[in-house]
Amino acid sequence: MKIKILTVGELENPHLDALADLYLKRIRHYLPIAMESIKPERIKNLSDEEIRHREAEKLYDKWGESDYHVALAESGKPFTSVDVATFFNRLMGQSIKNLTFIVGGPLGLSKDLLLKANQVLSLSKMTMPHEFAAVFLLEQMYRAQTILHGGKYHK
Repeated sequence: MKIKILTVGELENPHLDALADLYLKRIRHYLPIAMESIKPERIKNLSDEEIRHREAEKLYDKWGESDYHVALAESGKPFTSVDVATFFNRLMGQSIKNLTFIVGGPLGLSKDLLLKANQVLSLSKMTMPHEFAAVFLLEQMYRAQTILHGGKYHK
């Protein structure tokens, strides 16, 4: 299974970018993974929903139609770390070839994109910057792999 993480905006904080790189390297020990970003909309005279819609259109250009899409949203299903590992194990058992996670920008993701996703996942009921969400997602993905492979990281 190949994993792609799509984000609205790049990780601009060098500390978070370095941490993301660390987890990407660790995850690659288990699975191929890549991160891609789209440029966030910065047009000030648009409504929040129109901005989310335009960002969604850019995200659709980067996702494969046959991919399994997981959108991150506060309204999504909450997972524990063990749930994330179980989720990965289930998808691998279903022979899912490409798994794409979508991390929205400061305004979140459009309602349409959330409806098109195969799964909507909540990392926390708390609101967090999208950069934190991306790094937290990577950490949980690494933790899931160590759970599945009997590593000591989760203990």
